[in-house]
Amino acid sequence: MSMIAFYTGAAGMRAYQNGMNVTAHNIANVQTTGYKARRAVFQDLLYNRINTNVEGNHLVGHGVKQEKIDQLMGQAGLDQTMYTLDFAIVGDGFFQVDNNGTIEYTRNGAFDLSVENGVPTLVTNDGAYVLDRAGNRITLEQLPDGSFTTDGLADRLGVYTFPNQWGLNPENNARYTVSANSGEAQLAIPGQTVKPLEVIQGALEFSGTTLQNEFVNIITYQRAYQISSRVLQTADQIAEELNNLR
Repeated sequence: MSMIAFYTGAAGMRAYQNGMNVTAHNIANVQTTGYKARRAVFQDLLYNRINTNVEGNHLVGHGVKQEKIDQLMGQAGLDQTMYTLDFAIVGDGFFQVDNNGTIEYTRNGAFDLSVENGVPTLVTNDGAYVLDRAGNRITLEQLPDGSFTTDGLADRLGVYTFPNQWGLNPENNARYTVSANSGEAQLAIPGQTVKPLEVIQGALEFSGTTLQNEFVNIITYQRAYQISSRVLQTADQIAEELNNLR
């Protein structure tokens, strides 16, 4: 029985360390535009029947494990930047970008311009091309004085929804790729989708990290880790005493 307690304590330490890693990642991205927080989900482990002299089905568990990491895709607040190349999505949806040939999706609408062959092209802050509704790169009209116009730019952006947005694969820079769980991307047209959707120019979506919740998680995981560690130590001490019996 002491060996079961030993492995139960070890399983708890591992699970809550993973939970702490998820929380640390959320806190580190508290200022990342369009970032969606993640949540560790735990599940109890296998139950075995134990031998007793009492009638009934007597079971003992084997601890806890981290079952999965959920994506929390809820709408975050908006930061009114008034910068004409900043965009925020209100409602479900993602901007589509081309990252070196890989199609990715993001809620981070902090875009910039890259001038290629004299043509201003809309890109993300790390150089990925922002795509329009037809999947093409977005170019801006350059005026005779060298400036450019952003009129109607919000209506040109390709915004997509998914049957199951929680099934998207997370990538770098608060972006996602399609998975079998998410389903294929579907073009969302503002004003015509089932759920209300709007693209706002001159605004950015805040990070989805809520520091109050993350600090509560830190305390919870820390206490659970300490208790699991104490269980492991106690089980080790019991095993040592049994080995020393004469």
